Amino acid sequence: MTRKLPYLDLYTGDWHKDPSLSLCEPATRGIWIDLICAMHDRDRCGVITGTAEQLARLGRCSAVEIVQALSDLQTQQAADVTQRGDRWTVIN
Repeated sequence: MTRKLPYLDLYTGDWHKDPSLSLCEPATRGIWIDLICAMHDRDRCGVITGTAEQLARLGRCSAVEIVQALSDLQTQQAADVTQRGDRWTVIN
């Protein structure tokens, strides 16, 4: 069984050099790092699913802001974002 690390292997150079992420709004990047942290803390690292309200709580923002951020991530192709009904799936 793999033990989950208490930290993220985040390479700051990769974060800063990602052209898709660089095209996203500053608020989107802040919400995105919160979602990445939430993914890390869950059993299924790299994937998160929920309603806009649920993801907003994890992203520490409002439901309107999470929808804007998810649309921005999707448009800029910084993440794989899909919506089915009221549920969103985000894949890092």
